Amino acid sequence: MRLLAFLVAALLVIPNSLASYITINAQLPEISANENAVPAKFTISNTGDERAFSVQTSFNSAGDFLFPILFHGELEPEKQVDTFFNVNITGSPLPGRYPVLIITEYADANYYQFSAVSSSYIAYKERTSSEVNGFLDDVDVPKGGGAKTKLRVVNRGSAERSVKISVYVPKELFAIRNTSVLLKPGEQASIDVEISSLAALQGSTYTVFATIEYEDSGKHYSSFSRGLVRITKNEGVFSNTAIGVAVLVMAFAALAYNFSLRKR
Repeated sequence: MRLLAFLVAALLVIPNSLASYITINAQLPEISANENAVPAKFTISNTGDERAFSVQTSFNSAGDFLFPILFHGELEPEKQVDTFFNVNITGSPLPGRYPVLIITEYADANYYQFSAVSSSYIAYKERTSSEVNGFLDDVDVPKGGGAKTKLRVVNRGSAERSVKISVYVPKELFAIRNTSVLLKPGEQASIDVEISSLAALQGSTYTVFATIEYEDSGKHYSSFSRGLVRITKNEGVFSNTAIGVAVLVMAFAALAYNFSLRKR
């Protein structure tokens, strides 16, 4: 019976063996820019229960905006770090609203690399409102494989729009980034987006973004569409479920063995 108690206890411990996790939250409030350099505040936090290592953040914007790369080092659980920096305007962008993609990279205690994508805007001289919106469907992607999702783009305006579309995914995934579409007034288009898993973890969920941009009457317009990519869990020989079944089998085998000994 002692063996049975030990096996049952081991079974109960298994679900908790993977309880440790890192959750990175990155926040960049929308930036309003009128000068060649504008101050910005970036906040990053770890709401998980495991320390994050080698944390750094980079920014990607379609306009002539120059962002620094921010190095945060280690980020303790439940810790928040605020960073202040300047965004430099290097050219002569059109007035309007531009998308900003935030790419945060970090590692766990085993030096396994992770990344996450989040979003914000920078409004240069004027905050425009886009008449073209997108809707990115969630998708399940098998580990090491690929799958297609749909991006539906709608032109709610009264003029034809030449729209540029870009897809941004974490570094564990891959997607063909750029495409374009011509939309008539009131027209909707459906675009296939192929997303592949490179180093994504089984059972994980990743946030991905599509940016939708166009120009009209000397102004820039943009909007975001957000979707989720779920990495299909491929449970192998050493998965939690398989181990749990094995422990149960051993427990029943121990019971049967003890019962046979009593009959003797």
